[in-house]
Amino acid sequence: MNRIEQTPVRQRKMTDVRWLNRYTAFQVANTQRALWNTLTTPQQRAAYLAAIPPMIEKNGFFSIWFDAFTGVKDVLRVIVNSLPNTSMACFDANFNPQHRRPADPVDTI
Repeated sequence: MNRIEQTPVRQRKMTDVRWLNRYTAFQVANTQRALWNTLTTPQQRAAYLAAIPPMIEKNGFFSIWFDAFTGVKDVLRVIVNSLPNTSMACFDANFNPQHRRPADPVDTI
């Protein structure tokens, strides 16, 4: 294939910015984790847990949020409950993913 040079007359109309959306979510999630680490009282943490769901819903990218808050069970619970089509049954008590066994009739996940 021959590459067509871009000129002012022939500008690209659309570019793939999915990487930018993911990077933005990464920055927001890591900034929020840094904020969580500064909270010292139960009242501050409770207020944070009540305030963060809209931010999680707006930015999406479950895996980025889940990774940013690894080890923080209270926030992980909010993340799982904030994003649609995510079930608590997919995680154990420590929020480790549960492996599915679709061929097993006992597997309820």
